[in-house]
Amino acid sequence: LQEPLVSFGINLAAWILVALLVNLVVMRFLLFITRQLPGDLEDIILGILRRPVFLLILLYGVNKSLQLLPLVDDATFWIKRISLTLLVIVLAHVIGHLIKDVLVYYGGRWAARTESQVDDVLVPVFSLFGPVLVTLVAALIILPLWGVDVSSVLVGAGILGLVLGLALQETLGNIFSGLSLIMEAPFRRGDLILLPNSRICEVQKLGLRSTTLFS
Repeated sequence: LQEPLVSFGINLAAWILVALLVNLVVMRFLLFITRQLPGDLEDIILGILRRPVFLLILLYGVNKSLQLLPLVDDATFWIKRISLTLLVIVLAHVIGHLIKDVLVYYGGRWAARTESQVDDVLVPVFSLFGPVLVTLVAALIILPLWGVDVSSVLVGAGILGLVLGLALQETLGNIFSGLSLIMEAPFRRGDLILLPNSRICEVQKLGLRSTTLFS
């Protein structure tokens, strides 16, 4: 074991074995236990975490194994940069799926049981912008690792956002008007309203950009 390359190979093989045992034995055992419990929340979370946990253990094992090799400073620097990038990507993937598959899913089921219209709007908005925000934060963490000046990227994104805001001014105005209308809740689904032309209509659907009426 005094030879660094041999130590590296044995250590790496051990970490691969640990990752496989966790993925094939521990995770399946936990999944078997959660299936005995009521509800499917635990099953969904384990399904999301299974592969990322395997990758994180493998990534940690590769880094620990590489430390046994007499690497030059440049190689160590690149290994650290790549490892941190992969770590951020995996964590962003997990958080994005937790938002989409857990928070939004159960938030939608909870919103369907409440009379308030606010949660009916916030859940789709969170579903739309949550993953985008996670991706943006991950990019802001990864880019400086590779020597990219984030300030210039933010300035460019601000200019792009201004151009898109001007181009989609009418659409965005309709969306925010619909959001304000739903949050203030002057009427709800199923209500009867009297239009200026004296027609009585029933509110069928409230959306961000439009309201569906039936007369």
